[in-house]
Amino acid sequence: MNVNLNQDDLAAESASVTSLTAQQIKDLLRMIPYASIIVSEAGQIVAANRLAEELFGYAGDEFPGHPIDNLLPERFRSLHAQHRVGYVANPKPRPMGTRLDLVALHRDGHEIPVEIALSPLVFEDDLCILAVVHDITERKLEEEKLRRSQEQMRALSDRLLTVREEERARVSRSIHDEIGQMLSGLKMDLAWLQRRLDPGQEQLLDKTEAMSTLIDAAVQAVRRVSTELRPGILDDLGLEAAVDWQLQEFQRRTDIQCTLISDMKEGALDVERTTTAFRILQEALTNVVRHAQATQVEVVLTGNATELTMVVRDDGRGITDSERDHPRSIGLLGMRERARMQGGTLKIQGVAGKGTTVILRLPLTPGEEK
Repeated sequence: MNVNLNQDDLAAESASVTSLTAQQIKDLLRMIPYASIIVSEAGQIVAANRLAEELFGYAGDEFPGHPIDNLLPERFRSLHAQHRVGYVANPKPRPMGTRLDLVALHRDGHEIPVEIALSPLVFEDDLCILAVVHDITERKLEEEKLRRSQEQMRALSDRLLTVREEERARVSRSIHDEIGQMLSGLKMDLAWLQRRLDPGQEQLLDKTEAMSTLIDAAVQAVRRVSTELRPGILDDLGLEAAVDWQLQEFQRRTDIQCTLISDMKEGALDVERTTTAFRILQEALTNVVRHAQATQVEVVLTGNATELTMVVRDDGRGITDSERDHPRSIGLLGMRERARMQGGTLKIQGVAGKGTTVILRLPLTPGEEK
């Protein structure tokens, strides 16, 4: 498209578009510290500075008359021509391709990641476009390094969480099976000894009774520690039963009224997602007792063939945005990370004086729903 401006058009355009002489064009290109190209409405290069020649690999006398589309990968050329027509219809200074990854084409064929700023100007009575091109190759390389580093850190975080759960399960089994069995054996041996003591040996009988009471307390402690590490009910009966048990324990310890509403189907989740939901619930309840000043907690579990949703809602003071987004809120970060590991999402929202709501959504892959 080549539109020649008449005198009336030029006068109107000059109010918003700078008109430059040939010498001013040269001076402008020389002063700009980035690769810069002036392009006609028809898409032909009018002039370029030395930095543009170096960036694209062309000699100075090769640029004038060169199609600007030749500086783009072929896959973008037809679309670029349409955008150029659109820009000419509404010329104003703006970045090119906002929120897009732009690439230019070097003479030798390799692609260059770039940012481009566009400005209209008038040269020899024709509307032209000044394109200032910034090579962002180094920034892209640094961004890629950062992205890989973040992926590695997340992979490490995923592995640490997995190892921790495996270690908790192993230690829980060891405590329950080994120490628990030893205490049970000790209890039976003590009972055997008590039966053989003479009724007149009151001092020994009292001592063995105290020992029996102490063993009973030790057995209860072993069960409690084992359960806190990895509740057997979570593996044996599933998420709904484990959540119900956890809420009852929480209510017993804190006097905070707890309610569970569920339509979960048995066996809908694998071990990893079951563990994820349960650990997020535990952290949410910890936050309730530490920060919420709540009197009631409601947990809603819903599940279908594609998604599990768990909502934990309290009637406390309500978490603030600054508390929710604080980088040192390690517990909240851990909850989000657990959800992300399973491809899920975690949303935390608070209303002042009305409480905090935690919403977990976990996808169920085909075959997990029984």
